[in-house]
Amino acid sequence: MKVKITKNKETIAGVEQFLSRLDSDSSEEEKKQHEENRKDPYLFAVTDLTFCPRRTYYKKTVDEDRDLNLKSKLRLIRGKLYDELISGNFTDSQLEVETEFDDGIRIHGRVDGIGVEGKEKYVFELKTIETLHFIENEKKPTQSALIQTKIYCAMLGIKRAKIVYFAPSDVMEFDIRFTDDELNQALQDAHSTALGINLAIRGGSLPDRQPKNHWKCRECIYKDICWGENNG
Repeated sequence: MKVKITKNKETIAGVEQFLSRLDSDSSEEEKKQHEENRKDPYLFAVTDLTFCPRRTYYKKTVDEDRDLNLKSKLRLIRGKLYDELISGNFTDSQLEVETEFDDGIRIHGRVDGIGVEGKEKYVFELKTIETLHFIENEKKPTQSALIQTKIYCAMLGIKRAKIVYFAPSDVMEFDIRFTDDELNQALQDAHSTALGINLAIRGGSLPDRQPKNHWKCRECIYKDICWGENNG
């Protein structure tokens, strides 16, 4: 048997058109609200505070429309589909949460689910992933997933969380309990990161960035600006 593997441009174009149709399901009002939130220097999504402050800075200040690459689009759609499938298992799913600080900084997010075992509540966070190899080697959640979930727990006053990694071949679950000090610190750190980005937007120095060789940095849609000439 002979198999020929190619990157067919027509097939790729067809997949991109399919993803565009999925995106068009969002109403114009929803898209307008999303754009207003994106540009608001005082409003930050929890997921934008878990990895690279510089990326969030560019996300809020670069006016030109920057599209995700095909791989990132597929990863995003896959995550949304799994979220929809899983959400039916929880009374509270896709729960919108927001916290406002005295200086006007607001942090908002969407929790995948709130579960109950006995009388104990826990935050459920689902992560879709191509392979569990890295997670199995590290024997712990990724730092960004841990920070995100910890912030959600702090916002909701829940000390327990379950982070579930869902790969095509297997599933891995981490059952975690946080202390009050850990949750308080997580919220303080989130506020500090958001405030640093806010100050940068209002004329301060650029916030920190991740190493250039990190995979998230390599796939970042702002890497040409971030690592451009004369941009320290």
